[in-house]
Amino acid sequence: MRYKISNILLLFLFFILITSFAENRNNRAIKVVSSYDGKALQGQYGGTNHAVIIGINKYSNHPDLETAVHDVRELSSILEEKYFFKKENIILLTDYQATRENIIKQFEDLIMLKVKQGDNVFIYYAGHGWFDKIFQIGYWVTTEATKSKTTFLQNNTVYQTIAALNNKKVRHIFLVSDSCFSGNFIRKHRDIETVINDEYFNQYYSRPSRNILTSGGNEVVSDQGKEGHSVFAFYFLQQLKNNLFPYISAKQLGYEVEKMVTRNSNQKPISKFIHGVGDEDGQFFFINKYSNNEYQNSEFEKYKLPDEREESFDDLLTKAKDKERAVNKWTAWQDKMKNKFKQLKEIEKNIFLSSEDKLIACNRFLKDISKQNPFSSEDDKMRSYVEKQITYWKTQKKQTTTHKKTYNQPNEIGKDGPFIAYENGTVLDTRSGLMWASKDNGVGITWYDAKRYCENYNGGGYYDWRMPTVDELKMLFDKSKSYEMDCDSKYSLHITRLIHISCWGVWASGTLGMTSSPGYFNFYNTGYSWIHKSRSGGDDRALPVRSDK
Repeated sequence: MRYKISNILLLFLFFILITSFAENRNNRAIKVVSSYDGKALQGQYGGTNHAVIIGINKYSNHPDLETAVHDVRELSSILEEKYFFKKENIILLTDYQATRENIIKQFEDLIMLKVKQGDNVFIYYAGHGWFDKIFQIGYWVTTEATKSKTTFLQNNTVYQTIAALNNKKVRHIFLVSDSCFSGNFIRKHRDIETVINDEYFNQYYSRPSRNILTSGGNEVVSDQGKEGHSVFAFYFLQQLKNNLFPYISAKQLGYEVEKMVTRNSNQKPISKFIHGVGDEDGQFFFINKYSNNEYQNSEFEKYKLPDEREESFDDLLTKAKDKERAVNKWTAWQDKMKNKFKQLKEIEKNIFLSSEDKLIACNRFLKDISKQNPFSSEDDKMRSYVEKQITYWKTQKKQTTTHKKTYNQPNEIGKDGPFIAYENGTVLDTRSGLMWASKDNGVGITWYDAKRYCENYNGGGYYDWRMPTVDELKMLFDKSKSYEMDCDSKYSLHITRLIHISCWGVWASGTLGMTSSPGYFNFYNTGYSWIHKSRSGGDDRALPVRSDK
């Protein structure tokens, strides 16, 4: 019995020893020893520091977050003020700026236009993440993304960005991802040294590095934490703010953040390197402008700005851009409708189209015109006009149909070449399909009265008579035909005897160019001219015409 107790006691002590060793190994302190000055280091090693920092609280189709934007704004401020990152080299994308398209564009601009050999690049993402368990692919979920993974930003796109930066011979790259399922980036692991000194800095800074720090593996991570930050961002920023030494490495940051986050949450950050994109066991270093106690007394700390907690204007600026795009689209659409409206009016004037054809055109236009244009009343005006015209052309169609039923086959009373005269007082030109009144109005008339006369004429039982054009009147002129005019027997008119013109000429529709002078055709000498509408019209006549098609 005693033997057994002794064995149990030995086993218990051995377990305590092993556990204690493991705990001490995981919580070993890192000692930093350096005689360097941060400003001298930056001057010696050169290379521009670039940062792409992305934080998304606002989502169009996913739950909003609370801390991401605050995290990245404070991070941007720390990099600019304490570490050697110039403002013009920091790309900060928040909320509606952080679309998939814009993130890719910023990556492309960084690669093509900004970085050069020997530069350093820091990438930080805070937002939703998603992991495809079937294909084992991770994604960043951008602000405008739908529920479809095809709208997400694939981790492979970020990986390809790092590969392209490697081709540009960038010295150091450090990717930090504070999102769910960030562990998809990770391939292998490195141990952390317990002593970091100037020899360590010289050795690891000179070799290219492709470091990564994630807020967790392939699991959900928390948006909540301390002081308005996620638990991961809080300890990450704390390490950067509290660092008093000339430099702090990505590996050191990862170790300290992993230790504190693991103790204060259910997630476990991972600090490793990115496989296959040029890592040569180097280290990314944040070089401190203020060495040791100098930082604590620096002007930056003395005049440090308060945390920027107020809402940004990003959503309002995006709203304005969306409205501008909508206005431009509606304007382009309305320009097309105006062109169609112009064509419709030309159709209505066309003498070779029937009332039914014009009614069809109006109905087609009415189907196209919108009732929902929020930016203009032009659509309403066009729609109102077309609705009235539909009523008008329906009436014209009905009258024409009624006439055709009543006078379907009027008796012919004479023929002259292409012209056929009917007993109902009409003459048909079989070449053009135009039907003419068999005689003019018989007395002198002004252009205005001639127009009214033609439009109100109902000869033959038709109601769609109108004033002819000059070109239509020219088709009636025939030099081989002639008869004496009523108003002056000394002169003859050259036109078929089936149509009786009582004096020199006939008024025509249309005007001369931009003037107000309408057309006039003289059947005595085949001349046509442009005469002012106000002429008394003693020798001028009105001759109605219509289309019989």
